[in-house]
Amino acid sequence: MWQFDIIIVSQLMCSSAIAISVYNNNNFELTSANIILWIFVLATIICMVICDIALYKVLLVNSENHDLKEALELSNLKNELELEYYNKMKVSIAETRKMNHDISNMITVVKAMVNDNNDNNSERANAIIQDLTETLENNKIRKFCNNELVNIIMINKYDTIKANHIEFSSNLNIPNNININNTDLCRLFTNIIDNAIESCVSSNDKSKVFIILSSQIKDNNFVVKCINYCDHNIPDNIDNLQSTKPNHKGLGIEILKNITESYSGDFTVSCEDNTFTTVALLKI
Repeated sequence: MWQFDIIIVSQLMCSSAIAISVYNNNNFELTSANIILWIFVLATIICMVICDIALYKVLLVNSENHDLKEALELSNLKNELELEYYNKMKVSIAETRKMNHDISNMITVVKAMVNDNNDNNSERANAIIQDLTETLENNKIRKFCNNELVNIIMINKYDTIKANHIEFSSNLNIPNNININNTDLCRLFTNIIDNAIESCVSSNDKSKVFIILSSQIKDNNFVVKCINYCDHNIPDNIDNLQSTKPNHKGLGIEILKNITESYSGDFTVSCEDNTFTTVALLKI
């Protein structure tokens, strides 16, 4: 809050300068005119101090309200993500129960088909096994990292990635007690992943789209790296990056830059051979 203190100190210095100037010009003679002038100067100084204190309190309250608003927005986002995660778990459990009910019968049928020398039955058995494998894979409860917040975000985003047939791989080393504000951590990953998804979805060649996401902690630095397919024209200056969505001005680049700068870190992007690379470094 040192910025607020500067306001009060600067006003006191101005008030002192006024008082000294009046004193030097009037030699402090106790005439009625000087007394009235000094009363006016003192009243002005008192009013300035009162106004500064009031301004200080207003700015302090606004700062606290801003922090509370961010905390509330994060809490609402976490609640929404946790609700989606809970609903996905319910669906997954329900599907698993259905499979468990029928799985013994399916195994018996498949065994009979495999033991049969009929080629058609063997093909049908392989098809059943393939369907069963895909169903198990789709209903698997995934864990991307140890950090609960990021894990919920990843589960939510993975459905969008899968729905758009984007090849995806990740290697996230994020402890649950990482020394990064939850709001910043949430904004960091949502913006990076959303940008990568948007780039893939808007690409001309959908058969090549991919996202590779990784993070690690090294020498008190938290580094997040995202590599994704991109066949758009990318400007040399990242400040000139534009969203591919209609009527959508930014890609969250400014948000990502502000987050990394607030942790004395760095944010860089590059694009080469249709591969877009985003790197965010935060000192922790």
